[in-house]
Order: sequence, then structure tokens, then C-alpha cells
Amino acid sequence: MRSPSTTRLTTGVTLCVLAGSLVRWSAPAPATTVHVFSSSFGGSGASALSSPSGVAVNDATEDVYVVDKGNNRVEQFSSLGTFSLMFGKEVNKTKVEAAAPESEQNVCTAASGDTCQAGIEGSGVGQLDSPEAIAVDSDLSSSSVGDVYVTNTADLVIDKFSASGAYLGQIATGEGGAAFSGLDGVAVDAGGKVWVYQESKEIDDYSDALVNKFLPLSRESHAGGGVEPGFAVDSEDNLYVVHRGGRVVAKLNSAGKVLEGFEELGGAGPKTGIAVDLANNDAYLGNGHSVSGFTAIGSPIGEFGSEQFGSAQLTSGGGSGIAVNSANGTVYVADSVANVVDSFAVFVLPDVTTGAPSNLQPQTGSATLNGAVNPLEGEAKSEAQGIEFEYGLSTAYELGVVAASPAEATGNSQVAVTAEVSGLLPNAVYDYRLNATNATGLISHGRNAGFTISVLPAVDDQPATVTDVGRSGAVFQGTVNPENSETFYH
Repeated sequence: MRSPSTTRLTTGVTLCVLAGSLVRWSAPAPATTVHVFSSSFGGSGASALSSPSGVAVNDATEDVYVVDKGNNRVEQFSSLGTFSLMFGKEVNKTKVEAAAPESEQNVCTAASGDTCQAGIEGSGVGQLDSPEAIAVDSDLSSSSVGDVYVTNTADLVIDKFSASGAYLGQIATGEGGAAFSGLDGVAVDAGGKVWVYQESKEIDDYSDALVNKFLPLSRESHAGGGVEPGFAVDSEDNLYVVHRGGRVVAKLNSAGKVLEGFEELGGAGPKTGIAVDLANNDAYLGNGHSVSGFTAIGSPIGEFGSEQFGSAQLTSGGGSGIAVNSANGTVYVADSVANVVDSFAVFVLPDVTTGAPSNLQPQTGSATLNGAVNPLEGEAKSEAQGIEFEYGLSTAYELGVVAASPAEATGNSQVAVTAEVSGLLPNAVYDYRLNATNATGLISHGRNAGFTISVLPAVDDQPATVTDVGRSGAVFQGTVNPENSETFYH
């Protein structure tokens, strides 16, 4: 007779009673923060912006300062975008016509009822000429708390103003009393020190005194290539600079040396500004049409501001200066094409955890999907809604979605949710994840998990038949159902 043989079979149609399960599931996913467009301001009335460039935030008051470059003035807005005041040469038309003292002519407020107008460019006291970058001292213990620093690029000086627009003086020289070679950025650190980035690659710092004193520790940027506009400092006095013709961002230590792994943060491409959240040292890079966020260790934390990233608002090529409110994480971006400032508020998405499945039923081809959602309402006011599982034979989740139970959740603690799925094939690998949409319409995705309903091959319980019996062999016939899995038989 023939020797015993082993053969593979992979097709079949029915589920078998003999079954086990293979499960893979995800660990809890951390809560996710995203920036969502909130509002635009500065686009109408006497305070209408023209080619806005630099933006800065006073973290203590949350006031926003904008360099209104096309009008040679600086404007102050509340955190919600309400105009407060402006300063620049003769911006107060009412005071100019009344021949009031010059200091009154150079400040115009919303509350006074005076008529505001564009400033007059020039190099006189309190006069702006091609202003570009701006920084604010937010350190409550600083002698210069609330003071505003503006780069006057045509005159190669940094003008200093009080929070209410009064002219206080200038920073005009670098190391050894030499004139600045070109101003490519100004920043104020968490302790009130003023930092200046020059075209010569020199980076200087100054005290927070009422008259800012040069500190004798000038350093040079070790980032390769030439200097490009763009500069920021974090709470540990690490420096962010734009350099090279490709406008690459590098992160330096306080001595000017490039930190390992931070030679090309964000890659090459348009860079219109850098801002650092001093609360956590997250860095935000303006890309002209969007904003890229990075943690202090360089991990991406999302991109926003353009349609490509689901948050369209910035005009393509219009993104200019950028600032972040360290009190609440709101990012402000000057749009030099639309002549407005766009604000992007922080939202914390629900904390979503995809759990392990249960109740795997080979007889019915069904399973229970499990998970948990924490709406984080207390932290982010983000009520979780539209809770559902999506599943399929791949991470494309092509089999669709099934509503979870409960389908909505509120509060600030984990809520267990489940859903039943059916029509499952034996021995097939299924992927699934839990999603929750908050009240803003933003979706938080849980991590992917998967499972398999493991089923043994089924052998027909009828006796095997034997045919073609002969002196040298015979044919044995039987039926095997491989249950959707590669099967060997003999």
C-alpha cells in the first residue's frame, strides 16, 4: 500500500466547536493635546494690521503684542483679540493735532476715544523703522517686567518700551561696544534676560535691569551656514536659531553649541518664526503655511494651521511671527498676507484605551470588544461623544464601525465601554481600536489591538471510504474543513 503522506489545505467554510483564542491588545494611550483654530483679530478699524511680523505674549497678563510692520507701530491686544493700545511715532492723531507732549502723541489707546493712525518711520526717539521681531519680559521678579523689546532692523537697534507703550531706551551695541551686524531675533528668557541673535552669528545676552547691561559672555552660534531670521530661548537658556539657506532650525546650549540630535529640527523649508512654551519647553516652528510642534526632547507633537492638517486658517505663505502663551498653551501666528493674527487654542482629547476582547464565540463568529474612555472634562472641558469601535482585517478598519455602549460619556474618570461584533471568520486576524469624539468634533484614537478566534480543523465524522484497492495500494477518501487556516493532514 502507499506510504503515509502529509498535505496542506487552506480553504473551508464552517466554524468548528473546538476553539481557543489568540489575543493582542494595547496599553492605555496617553491623553493627546491638539491646537485648534480659535479666532482671528487685528483685521479691521483703526487698529487694522498691515504686514504683521513679530508676535509676543506677556505670560503674566496674557496680553498679545504684534509688530504692525506696514504701519511702523506695535499693537497690544487682549488674549481674546480685543484691541487695547498701540505705540509708534505720532500714532495718536488727536494728540498730534492738539500739540500734546510727544510721549502722548506716540501712544493711542482704545479707551481714550482718540483717533489712531499709522506711525511715522524713522530713527528718532520711540520711532520705528522696519520693525521685525518682538519679545516681552514676563518674569514677575524682573526689574523690566512687562517691558517690550522690538528689533528696529533699519537702524540696527532694539527699542525698549513699557507695557503701556512708553519709550524707555535702546539696546544698541554688542560685545566690546560694537554696533550690531544685523538683527535676526530677540528673546527674553524665564529670568528676564534679553538675548539677541546677530547676522554675524554672535549671540549676546543682557541683564533685566531698567537699563539693560551687556553680560560679558558673548557666544557664537555653532550651527552651520549663515544666519537666517528666527530665534527663541527656553527656560533652561537653550537657544533655537534658524540657519543655512534652507532655513533649518537648530537647538543650541547656552554656550552656542549644537545639542546632539537637534541639528535639523523640523527639516529644511520656510521658517517664519520660533516660539517656546516656557511652561514645558515645547517649541513651535512657523512654516509659512502651518505650525509644527516639538517637545523639549525633539519629539513631534503635531502640526496645525493648514488644511493639510485639518485645521485650515493660515493663508498659504502668509505665516509670519509666532508666539505662545505659556499660561494656557495658546499659539498666536501673524498672517502677513491676510493681515491678521490667528490664535490656536489647546484642547485635550479624551483619554482612550483599547482593551482586550472577550466572549469569543466560534459557534456564532462573534466577540465583545472592550475599552475605556476618560472624557477629561475637568481638565479640558472636552465632553466625550460618539464613542465607537472600528475594526477590520487590517489597520484600514475596512469592516467599518460599531457604536459602543454607552455611546457618550462625561466627567473626569474612566468609563468602561463595550460593543458586539459578529460575522467573524475563524483563524482570521482582526484589528480594531476605540475612538471617542469630543464636543469640538475632534477624534481621539485608541491604540490598535487585535485578536483571532482560533479554531481546530474539522474532520468529517463519517468513516473514510477506500477505493481502487489493488495489490500495490488503495485510495482513502475523507473530508477536512481547515477553518480558514493552513492545515496539514495525513
